[in-house]
Amino acid sequence: SALLTSCAHPKVPDADPPRMPPTSFAPALRQGLSAAVGVFGVGLEYSAAELQKPEARRHVGAGRVADRIGAGFVISGAEGLIVTASHAVAGSQRIAVRLPDRRIVAATLVGEDEMADIALLHVPLVLPEPPPQGRSAALRPGDWVLAVGEPYG
Repeated sequence: SALLTSCAHPKVPDADPPRMPPTSFAPALRQGLSAAVGVFGVGLEYSAAELQKPEARRHVGAGRVADRIGAGFVISGAEGLIVTASHAVAGSQRIAVRLPDRRIVAATLVGEDEMADIALLHVPLVLPEPPPQGRSAALRPGDWVLAVGEPYG
């Protein structure tokens, strides 16, 4: 009867038509890489034994050897602020940053939270601004997310 008829033909809610993912993430990558930097914690003195270790042979600038290597990201280009992991600069007597254009500049440690493993660095330059950040609250389960911060779909 009526109950069986309604169960046999359930109404399917309207759904957005499926969309294909982008064919290239190159534009998003290009935009994101403009804010990525290399971070090098540099010490002042090295023993001969320390310099023989393969991991110690990472050169930064004028023949100095990096003790620690990490990545960082510009969070304010106008202020020259970079965020990185605190373990990448922990105990370093000097900090160097390799910019996207391959220049190496000295950075100062503004502050760090070792428990959260985060550090804030300052370089005395105006840097490219980071790409805009998206809003994760606007995402739904299953959305594609592009590096430029816009949900796909």
